[in-house]
Amino acid sequence: MEFSDHARLRAAQRCLSDRDVELVRAHGRTIRRTGVIFCFLGRRDVPAGVGPNDRLARLAGTVLLISPQGELITAYRNHAAWRKICKKPKRRGADSEARRRGRRPAPVALVA
Repeated sequence: MEFSDHARLRAAQRCLSDRDVELVRAHGRTIRRTGVIFCFLGRRDVPAGVGPNDRLARLAGTVLLISPQGELITAYRNHAAWRKICKKPKRRGADSEARRRGRRPAPVALVA
């Protein structure tokens, strides 16, 4: 997997090796939201026979943001991230841009 410069920096700050990223990608849940792919490894995604000191158990709560081209954008840890990710809009369009800036979206004119 390709890493962006930002992702390489963040992975190093969070002590995530290339192997760790591949483990999260292989065992984690994947969902597409706001034009990117989120890959989340939760506690439930860790196989039952894995001990608490195992590398995979240590990665629980890790989130990867992957571009549609397959490049890793960033990586972070948040055990409650799955709930927030699922609430994000599926696409990022004009309406979501306007809401993000605190404005109402423009009304749509109906043509008869």
